[in-house]
Amino acid sequence: MKYSILIPTYNPGKYIDGCLQSIISQSYSDVEIIISDDSSTDGTREYLSTVNDPRVSVIYPPESMSMSEHWNWLLSRAHGEWIIFVGQDDGLQAYFFELADFLVQKAQQKNLRAIASERAYYFWPGCQEVYGDIGINAFAMPKIETRSTLIGALKALSSLIDYHALPQMYTTSLFHRSLIEEAQKLQEGKLIITHPQDANLAAIVCILEKEYLFSYTPLGWVGTSPKSAGLAISHNSSPELRAIYLDKIQKSKLLCHPLAGDFRLASGPLYFWGALLQSRTLYKYRTFNYATSPFIKYIVISTVLNDISTKRNDPEIINLWKELVKINNCNTFILKITSTFIRFLIYTHSRVQQIMRNFFIQKGKAYLLMKNINTCGSIRQESVLFKEQLLSHLNMRPLGILGKAFGSSQNV
Repeated sequence: MKYSILIPTYNPGKYIDGCLQSIISQSYSDVEIIISDDSSTDGTREYLSTVNDPRVSVIYPPESMSMSEHWNWLLSRAHGEWIIFVGQDDGLQAYFFELADFLVQKAQQKNLRAIASERAYYFWPGCQEVYGDIGINAFAMPKIETRSTLIGALKALSSLIDYHALPQMYTTSLFHRSLIEEAQKLQEGKLIITHPQDANLAAIVCILEKEYLFSYTPLGWVGTSPKSAGLAISHNSSPELRAIYLDKIQKSKLLCHPLAGDFRLASGPLYFWGALLQSRTLYKYRTFNYATSPFIKYIVISTVLNDISTKRNDPEIINLWKELVKINNCNTFILKITSTFIRFLIYTHSRVQQIMRNFFIQKGKAYLLMKNINTCGSIRQESVLFKEQLLSHLNMRPLGILGKAFGSSQNV
């Protein structure tokens, strides 16, 4: 089996159909699609019983779990050589298997075990309060490159990039089975040992691997819906859902590193740093653990200060921030100076990246798709249209995405 596509669900509602259709509408056969439903009560089990595709299997955990524990359990059922998790409100591009086959071939030639790609965003109705009226934001360019995990990790820790841009085996990233098995061997049989699971997976790659393959053409759609755990935690868009996820984390057998503070701070660099710290057994082959350095500590906690700048009237967040500073024994004055410097770096990095993207778009070497939420179709429909647009505007042959293959995927 070449690929395992793993879909963990918990009360996904209507979103699971859009996610699944974006995958099974493609005719690729050397793949298993495993859906694991964690005690949903919204009719998901009844819907899954109607799915009729030999590539799809549905399983149920023996008990309700946190997301990280659920992912570990689901992963233990996978048989593929290359593995990817897909969120219940996410989807895969209509050319996923064509691009994945090409990237896997290149990764194996370079002896790389992790693949990541550009992230294409699909916003479901109900997220306008946080993200406005945008429905789709997708950038693509027919280019691949080998990237350093150390440089990527330092950028993520300083908030120059989101840790989601690193390989994390989630929607836009693939892991080779040997990488997973090595991490499990070093961690007493477990892959994911802390929360959140995607930050933990990114940390694993940055510790065990020196490089990874990156594609400027996205493998999947990163969906955001009212059911998204990240949206509920970071923006408290759904207090009820937020309470459920936080309660599951509190009851979980997996621990968060104490220096990373309280999970409710909802800081990406803090989550990633905590995962690096918690994954100490993976540093067996490293002479230096950069995550434990005082420099990195001040960088990360300074980014948290920037993150909470809009929440200064929230006494809970302010108290959690003060506790974070206290347990790390940080100097507040130094943190304020560092946070100002980081804001400058973030602004500069963002502007340079935007200028470069605009340049490639204007030169016809890249394509940007942005749509209003009121004009968006389903994830499957938008996947087919996006592929058609790429084939019309760009030469996708270098990535193995050929025009002749479009007809077959469109009619499945």
